[in-house]
Amino acid sequence: MASCSEILITSDNGSHSSNVRLWDITNGSNFISFKGGTALAPVGFGVVEDELLITASESQPFLQVWEFGSTKKDHGFNRSPCGKVALAITSCSAYLATAIREQIQIWDPLSGVLLGSVSQHYQTIRCLTFTPDDGHLLSGGDDNQVIVWPLFRLVAKETGICQPRWVWSYHTLPVTAVHCTAADRVITASLDGSVRINCLRSGIQLVSFLLDSAVTAVTTDKAQRHLVAGCVEGKLFLICLYSKEIQQATSGGRIIPHSDGPQFIGHKQRISGLCISLDGYWLISGSVDCTVRVWDIPSKQCLRILEHKGAITNLRLILTPPCLMVGANITNRQNLVFPRLQHSSQDDRRNLVKVPLREGAVSQWLKDAASVSEIHETTVNTRTEEVQSGSKNSTVDYNSEISRLERINKQLYMTAFANILKPA
Repeated sequence: MASCSEILITSDNGSHSSNVRLWDITNGSNFISFKGGTALAPVGFGVVEDELLITASESQPFLQVWEFGSTKKDHGFNRSPCGKVALAITSCSAYLATAIREQIQIWDPLSGVLLGSVSQHYQTIRCLTFTPDDGHLLSGGDDNQVIVWPLFRLVAKETGICQPRWVWSYHTLPVTAVHCTAADRVITASLDGSVRINCLRSGIQLVSFLLDSAVTAVTTDKAQRHLVAGCVEGKLFLICLYSKEIQQATSGGRIIPHSDGPQFIGHKQRISGLCISLDGYWLISGSVDCTVRVWDIPSKQCLRILEHKGAITNLRLILTPPCLMVGANITNRQNLVFPRLQHSSQDDRRNLVKVPLREGAVSQWLKDAASVSEIHETTVNTRTEEVQSGSKNSTVDYNSEISRLERINKQLYMTAFANILKPA
């Protein structure tokens, strides 16, 4: 159990018996190790409602489901094509996105239904992330492009051409990292040594930094005071976003050569992951040199080193899930159905996996959603049997149903206008 407000999730490719670990960054202790996994792909895991950890394999064609309150692993879905998988999950856990080679697919993680599929990159996608408000999905790849996808367009239809909102082709070499902030800023990094800040709302480039090395990871703190970039030689550069020079350059989209040397010195090989604590004082960096380092940003000193058995592939800081807090009661759990993902619209949804979840509001919401899906399947099967038996009562009055939904939508709009949107 963890006594801190944030926990660190790391993965490495050195040991197949235990390669996903949870750490208490305040004392450097490893309090949970998930056993039986495979090497994870870069950008290869996501968290669902503080209950589940979904990981993507680097070499095998499946995703894995882990429960935070247990070291048990369930192979939740085994339908992904071979190849490295980039994985992203919305903050509300309503949508799951994966990218395999050049194709992006969107699923409903509660039912396993494939909601949309799109392919516009012409080379392998390296990074995939949702914006903090879950309104857009961003993808970057070896074709030097960063594409901004409106989520509603991706789920509107399963196949076909989806028009992106923005396509940024500023980089001259493959894109290695995409980071989104809460202020509609998108930060992209590339092997060409540039870090670019773009405005999500207008689509224009605000400012660009040129470093003396290829950039492989990038992050900012929550207040967006500092930007940290990691490079292939293990260098870590700290850029103050509130400096006078940057504030003047932001309005014109100028390119600023970053003349300062690396501020955090310790890693010997490529930086594979970066994150900053919620208070903005600690920087966590992972490297191919098999170490994760915790840095104090004001003093730029290394506080502790977390040793691993292989190269670091992923790391992320999350708020400590309730089931992992000291004194949490993890005995009252229920087995819920976690579906495998559909490979296509014709795929069925058999071979469901039961995953135990913590009893609470989130679990109740998941149970309600699962019940709705179950009722829908029962209704569809019943109507199919009626049609096959030649029953005359199988006709559905869709016009009346549409009218009823229109009335409900109108009532929702009037309620929102009267209670939420009215001037103060």
